[in-house]
Amino acid sequence: MTKLAYLLLKLLSVKRSFVRFNPYFTLSILSHVKASNIKYYLLTFIVVFNTVNSQSCNDQYVSGQYVNALKLCETELITARNEERSELLLIIIDLYHELGEFEKQSDYLQLLKESPDFKVVPKLRFKWNSWTGILSYYSEDLDKAEKMFFEELSIALLANNKKWIAKSYNDLGVIAHARMNFKSSLEYYNKSLDLYKEANNDYKSGVEYHNIGSIYLLLENYEKANEYFTQALKSYDLYSKSNESDVKVAKQIKHAYESLLRVSLTVEDLELADKYGAQVMKLSSNDINPQDINHSILDFVRLYISKEHYDLAGYFLNKAIEKNHELGDGFNSDLSILKARLYQKTGLSSAAIVELKSTLKQIGNENYIALSKVNMLLSELYQESNPKASLNYMKKHQIQREKLLQQKYDSSIKAIQYEIETKKIENELNLERIERISSDLKIKTLNNKFLLSTIAILFLLSIVISLYLVKRREKRQLLDKIKQHKQQLILMDEKSSQNYENQQVSKQDFCIHLVKIMNDAVNIWEEHTKTNRVELADRSKIWTISVDDGTLRTRSLDKYLSVDKIPKNPRWRNVVRTCHFILSDSTIGKNNRNKLEDNLSSLLSMVQNL
Repeated sequence: MTKLAYLLLKLLSVKRSFVRFNPYFTLSILSHVKASNIKYYLLTFIVVFNTVNSQSCNDQYVSGQYVNALKLCETELITARNEERSELLLIIIDLYHELGEFEKQSDYLQLLKESPDFKVVPKLRFKWNSWTGILSYYSEDLDKAEKMFFEELSIALLANNKKWIAKSYNDLGVIAHARMNFKSSLEYYNKSLDLYKEANNDYKSGVEYHNIGSIYLLLENYEKANEYFTQALKSYDLYSKSNESDVKVAKQIKHAYESLLRVSLTVEDLELADKYGAQVMKLSSNDINPQDINHSILDFVRLYISKEHYDLAGYFLNKAIEKNHELGDGFNSDLSILKARLYQKTGLSSAAIVELKSTLKQIGNENYIALSKVNMLLSELYQESNPKASLNYMKKHQIQREKLLQQKYDSSIKAIQYEIETKKIENELNLERIERISSDLKIKTLNNKFLLSTIAILFLLSIVISLYLVKRREKRQLLDKIKQHKQQLILMDEKSSQNYENQQVSKQDFCIHLVKIMNDAVNIWEEHTKTNRVELADRSKIWTISVDDGTLRTRSLDKYLSVDKIPKNPRWRNVVRTCHFILSDSTIGKNNRNKLEDNLSSLLSMVQNL
C-alpha cells in the first residue's frame, strides 16, 4: 500500500487539468503498477478525481467548449463501458467535425464501425452513414454521399424515427442541391421542414428555412430568398429563448446573417448590407471552424468592395489568402475572382486580367457559375482597350449562363432563354459593325469634307444610339416578360403534383382559347415574315413537318388552328414556345407584340386555374 500512497501523492502533486485531460499520463502511471488490486484502486481514484473536479465531456460539449470537451471525452473513453463508449465516440466524432479536423473524424468513424454494438444498434449505423456521407460530400464524391444518405434514410424508415427521417431528407436535399437539381432539393428540404415543424423543433426548422432560401438565392428569386432567411432567424430566436446554453445556434444565426448579407449585396441595398455585415462581424468572434472563418472573411471583402472601401477590402482579402494557405485548400475561385475585382476597382486592370486568366485555367469545366463570373469580368476589363476581346468574353459568359440555365429550368425555358441570348449577341455584333462602318466613313471623308462629315457622323451616331436605346428597352421588356412566364412555369411545375379539385376553367374554354392564340400567332408570323406555317415550323423546331404527295405540311401545328381538331390533351407548352419564338424577333411591330404578350399572360393564367 506504500506504493499506492506514493502514486496518489504524485497524482495530486501535478496540475489537475493535466491529469484530467492527459490520458497518456494516466496510462504511464498505471504501467508502473504490477499488482492488479493496486491498479484497480488507483484507476478508481483517477476516475473519481476527474468526476469531482471537472464537468463531464457532455457538459463541455453542450456549452460549446469543444477543445476542453474533446480532451475530456478522450479521457473518459479509456475507462468507458461498451454502452458508454459508443455514445462517447459519437460525441468525439461530432467534436472533430466542429473543429474542422475531418481526418481525425474519419479515424473515429472507423472505430465506431468496429465497435461490438455497431451491427445491433440502429442509431450507430444511422450516424455512421450520415457522417460518412457528409465527409464524402466534402470530398466531392457525390455518388458515394448519395448512397450513404439513402442507406441512412432506409435505417430511419425502418426504425420509424421521424427525427432521423427528417435528417435523411435534409441530407438528400444537400446532394440534389450540389447536383443543381433544384426542384428535387426543394422537395427534400420541404419534407424535412414539415417533420421538424411537426416536432416543434425550432432549431432544425431554422436550418431547413435557410436551406430553402439558399435554393431561391441560386434561382435568383431574391424576394423569396430573403423571406426564408428571415424566417430562419425567427426560428433560431425562438429556439434560443429556451436553449440559451446551446452555442450551436449562434453559428446558424451567423450563417443566416451571411446569407442576408449576400442578398442585400446582390440587390445593391448597401444600408441593409451594413446592418447584416455588423451582425456577421459580431458573431464571427466565436468562430472556431477554419472554414467558417474564411467564409466570413470573404463576405467582408464583398461588402467593402461594394462600399468602395478598398483599403479594408484589401486587408480582409489578405487575411483570406493567409487563411486559405493555412487550411491548405489550394485554389479557391471565389477568392481569385474577388482579388481580380479589387484590382479592377483600384485601377490595376492588367493585374486583374492576369489573375482571371490564371483562374480560368483552374476552374472545372462544369463550374458554370464561376466561369460565367470570370468571363463577364474579363469582358468588362477589355471593354475599352479591346472591344473584340470584350465581345468574345461576353459570348463565353452567355454560353456558361445558358449551361447554368439548362441545369435550372425545363427544356422549354432553356430554348426560350437561348433564343433571347442568341438574339442579344446578334444585336451586339450588328451594333459593332455599324460603329466600324461609321469610323471608316469618318476617316475617308475627313480630308475634303471635314465639317460635313463630322455632322453626318454625329447624326448617324445619334441615330445608332437612339436605335440602340430603343432596342435595349424592347429587349429588356421582352426579357422581363420571359422571366415572368418562366417563374409562372416553375410555380406551375411545383403545383403539378397537387389535386385539381377546384377547377375554375373548363377544358373546352381552355382549348378554344388555345386555338385563338395559335391562330393569332400564325397570322402575325405570316404578316410579318411574308412566309407560311411551314417556314414557322422549320425555323422554330417546335412542330414537325411531313411530306404529303410531294407537298410540305404541318399537320401537328394545323391541329391547333381548329377547335374540332385540337388534341384532347393539348400541348399548351408548344403554343407558349411558339409565341416566345415569334417574340424573339425584335423587329415585330408594337401592336403585334402587345397582342402576343397579352395572349401569353391570359394563357398562363388559365393554366394556373385548370
